[in-house]
Formats: sequence, structure tokens, C-alpha cells
Amino acid sequence: MPKSCCVVGCSNHNMKDKKLSFHIFPIDPDRQTKWVNTVKRVEPDGSEWTPTHTTVLCGEHFLSGKNRF
Repeated sequence: MPKSCCVVGCSNHNMKDKKLSFHIFPIDPDRQTKWVNTVKRVEPDGSEWTPTHTTVLCGEHFLSGKNRF
């Protein structure tokens, strides 16, 4: 199944670069909140954005293979 990075302006997807890793948002509420705050994304109507169980970040948003959140 295709995966696209959720970061606004990032065009990475797993069909384009098979070697790029993709990471789902943590289930832990505290860690998930940190990730959401770092992504700084909002809904088109200006409301708070919430990731779904299929939302992913590509590996380019992590430092040296370790997440920076």
C-alpha cells in the first residue's frame, strides 16, 4: 500500500524511494502530541490536525536514524 509523508511540503512516498523509511505516529499520547506539535500541521479550516492510524512521517524528518521528537 502506498505511503505518503504527512509533512506539508514533503513529497516523499514509498513508491518513489523504496529505501526511505516511514514511521507511524506513536500510540503513547504524550509522544504523539510531541510529534503533532513538531509537524505543525493544521486542518484546512484552521482546526487542530490529528493523525490517523495510517499517517506516517518519512525518514528525512529524523536525525541519523533516530527521531528528533
